[in-house]
Amino acid sequence: MRENIWIKNFLLELMVDVGTPIIKGDNAASLMVANTKSMDTKIKSIDIKYHFIKDHVAVKKDFILQKVHTDDNMADILTKALDRGKNNKFTLMILNMSDEKY
Repeated sequence: MRENIWIKNFLLELMVDVGTPIIKGDNAASLMVANTKSMDTKIKSIDIKYHFIKDHVAVKKDFILQKVHTDDNMADILTKALDRGKNNKFTLMILNMSDEKY
């Protein structure tokens, strides 16, 4: 998150309007906590660095968090052993190519 803030501020100094960046995640509970402004007693024990994220998402609205379905999470190609079909699908997504070409 800090890197995203730095890049956004750097681009703004160069007078490049980036709009509101969208960060995608597949953990519904973490997205819900980050998007909620109120403080619940169940999340008081969460580390301070996560409250930093919550502040930039829910209060300052610097970023938009979106849910990405597990079948469409292309970060899985870097973190999991995938079958050939998913591997090819995510490779094409990363290369910004349609699988209809192949």
